[in-house]
Amino acid sequence: MGTYANITVTLSDGSKEQLKTGDGHPSILGEALVSAGFWNRTSEGIRAADEEAVMDFFTEEMGAEEGHRAFPDYEYFIEPGDLLRCYYRDTQEPEGIKHPLISSFVDNDDIDNADIKDLFRQLFDDFVRRKESPSGRETASVNTAPDSRGSNAPVPEESAAETAAADETAAAAAPENEPLPEIEDTTAETVAPESGETAEESAPEPVQEDEAEAADAGDNAEDNAEDNAGDEDPEDAFYAIAGADAEADTPAPKWVSRYFEIAGLVGTWSKDPSTKVGAIIVGDKGQIISQGYNGFPRGVRDNPERYNNREMKYRLVVHAEMNAILNALYNGSSVVGASIYIHNLPVCQECAKAIIQAGIARVFIDTSVNERWGEAWEISKTMFSESGVRCYYFDAREMKVDRII
Repeated sequence: MGTYANITVTLSDGSKEQLKTGDGHPSILGEALVSAGFWNRTSEGIRAADEEAVMDFFTEEMGAEEGHRAFPDYEYFIEPGDLLRCYYRDTQEPEGIKHPLISSFVDNDDIDNADIKDLFRQLFDDFVRRKESPSGRETASVNTAPDSRGSNAPVPEESAAETAAADETAAAAAPENEPLPEIEDTTAETVAPESGETAEESAPEPVQEDEAEAADAGDNAEDNAEDNAGDEDPEDAFYAIAGADAEADTPAPKWVSRYFEIAGLVGTWSKDPSTKVGAIIVGDKGQIISQGYNGFPRGVRDNPERYNNREMKYRLVVHAEMNAILNALYNGSSVVGASIYIHNLPVCQECAKAIIQAGIARVFIDTSVNERWGEAWEISKTMFSESGVRCYYFDAREMKVDRII
């Protein structure tokens, strides 16, 4: 199974070509495109010598097809007229953040040709400096270059000779007076629970120091839930007020939101470079019983090579939901009658079986479902419906909890 991506190529006449591919992770598509042989350095920047060569690269080398997928994992925005105006976006990132495509090349430690990598790093560092300084002049002796996920990594201070070489290269690649590319806001709309975007998942070996953090959060949640039982303000109550839009034993949206924030934090502990899934199991008094994220079993080497080999990853990974259930078992905790909150993916049929057999009563998801996970989710919903497990979809924008099953 590949990483789905949409590609929009803007040609010199202003027209746009729309493509889709199943090999769209930045470590594959981004680096291959940046290092393609059709880029030429000119006085106007780094340009593709032939736009048709760019299209041939996608269709022939990357196997892209015409059209766009409804829910891709990544989106690429390509301008053959300027390499530094090519961007990509991880659809799972908030706020629709777009990263310069060249960053996926610069931050790859597996590039064999160090000279080529250094050249691109110089170009990229200057690109970052120009964006940070309206005058186009260097503003600091130590540069920062965003990595492919948007974090800032320090770049060692250059010698005077290296700085002069970088400036000379940058001057040829991108003139000082050239307007800087605008990073547009491509925030995706929240989609209905049956039709949204997802990505693949895997599950964890628990991290001890982080378990303490999650345990503290669970203790606080339980204390606060009990304290709120006597509060006069109904909006602070742990359980929603029964009525036309709520059930008496369903947590209030405010608390559901908090649990998904924690599940999202747990998901960041995963070492999977393409997908971060988090799950927490919560008791009927608001206490967090256990947590899980997608990763390999305890003691199994979780190096990048295995994660980047999809076939190997799928064979070794434990899903977040399954990990949360197994962690509860490992600690001797019962999950009967509890709720499970899964951030970033719906429930596959294998995890659904475990949820049912463990006695979990309620399932909460905060992501919509795309075609890749549609069949598995339909099977899961059928099993949940027949076994009496209730399912809910949480819309964070509307702060609304809707029952699915």
